[in-house]
Amino acid sequence: MSSRMENGDLWATPRIQAADRGPGGALRPRSSGRGRTVMSESGARADGTRGPRRPSEGTGWAVVSYLIGGMVLYGGIGWLIGRWTHIAVLFPVGMLLGMGLALALVILRFTRS
Repeated sequence: MSSRMENGDLWATPRIQAADRGPGGALRPRSSGRGRTVMSESGARADGTRGPRRPSEGTGWAVVSYLIGGMVLYGGIGWLIGRWTHIAVLFPVGMLLGMGLALALVILRFTRS
């Protein structure tokens, strides 16, 4: 018996894709080696392009995780304190406080130039 690979079956051959997936790879600014984009005083990057930085692919997931994490952390703290003091309203107050602090953190972290 022979395997599918030995028979020359095209469906079983591994495919290697080395190309970028779409034109986005050619539009990303190059970094200076430490993960930051180098800008000169005139506003031009090291690769000669101008304009604001483009967000990376993980930025959206980071924002969502900050918002959910803030709600869970401060909601949990509010739930524990509310259970200890028998004040049930501390759970939603903690969730709202966590959402507000997480939103402030997102604004401070991702809107800096």
